[in-house]
Amino acid sequence: MLFRSRLRHIGINPREYTVNFDFILDGQQNAEYELFLIKIDSFANVSVEFRQIRVINNLQGGRDVAYYNGQTSVVLNQNDLVFWQVANITGTQNCILEADSSWSVKER
Repeated sequence: MLFRSRLRHIGINPREYTVNFDFILDGQQNAEYELFLIKIDSFANVSVEFRQIRVINNLQGGRDVAYYNGQTSVVLNQNDLVFWQVANITGTQNCILEADSSWSVKER
């Protein structure tokens, strides 16, 4: 699954950014999902800048979710691109990012 939000650094000088995120992921109960912050630099080198694994909680009712929240930092050069990606590690079903999820990026 690929989230549609992407950030490209269009400035000239490298900058360090703080990335805050608060995601609610609806998925297969008791399955592990891994969240990645991916960076692609201007030379097409791909790196994982951050990763976090959570288990989908088996909650009462029809809503089984995992909460991903935190903060990380990333250095971006001109034309570097960052985006989020998620993988189902132990299950087979897809997942849905809930509408109240958000992420923000600001210069340190």
